[in-house]
Amino acid sequence: MRIYMGLVRYAYGAGRTKVSSISEESPSGNKLTTQLLKIWSGEFELDSIFHLKLKEKDIFDLGGIGTCSNLQRLDVSRNDLTDLRPLILLKQLVYLNIAANRISALDPLKHLENLESLNAAGNLLSSFDSVYCLATLQNLKDLRFQDPLQEWTNPICQGTSYHSTMTSHFCHLRTLDGERMSGQGSEVYTVMRQLDRTVAKLEEPSADHTRKEISSAWITEGFWESNVTQDKKSANIEEAENKVRDLILDCRQLGNSALHRIQKS
Repeated sequence: MRIYMGLVRYAYGAGRTKVSSISEESPSGNKLTTQLLKIWSGEFELDSIFHLKLKEKDIFDLGGIGTCSNLQRLDVSRNDLTDLRPLILLKQLVYLNIAANRISALDPLKHLENLESLNAAGNLLSSFDSVYCLATLQNLKDLRFQDPLQEWTNPICQGTSYHSTMTSHFCHLRTLDGERMSGQGSEVYTVMRQLDRTVAKLEEPSADHTRKEISSAWITEGFWESNVTQDKKSANIEEAENKVRDLILDCRQLGNSALHRIQKS
């Protein structure tokens, strides 16, 4: 199989595989067929495919992806997709990456009841109505509509009400755009973000001390499981406020001192 794929790439002189005899093509890219899925996955039986990475394959149509009935993880980022309807049949899907495409609606995904993680950053989602359908997915825990590191976003992320609107409609999320929304430790994260903004106003402004937004969750595996009661959460907030305030102040003071010394040297 590796030798065959190498010959195909050599024949076309590019990293992308375009084989007219086994795939349907259009001027804009590739349409997935069962034959092409077998080649890219290396599997002869499509129901044996559990993980599929089709990143940067110049795909404009997901075509026969629904035949991969046992697919659990799918990455189709950096393609030219506009229609997600072929995904409706993927009932076992747990992880889906559709970042950097041309998707304007997520309605087909409301049928994926086992979906836990979705990355839809870098698309054309322009209204909250186009994403509210995901609120019915009770297993959905990690959701991303923007990625500062990749400079990917969606039109809905530009409004000032984005964060509050998403929080109110997706209260069961663990993370939104890499930020913790619930679970053990989420209170500390919320307080840390609020305190950092407050301290920034108290300190002298400096262009060299702009705090970068955290773009990914800073947790260890299994950290989300929590049985903390509401009273304990309130106590955690109060304790975190005192500790984190001191921590942020110390960090800023050390940073200012270091910058001052560098400028003098």
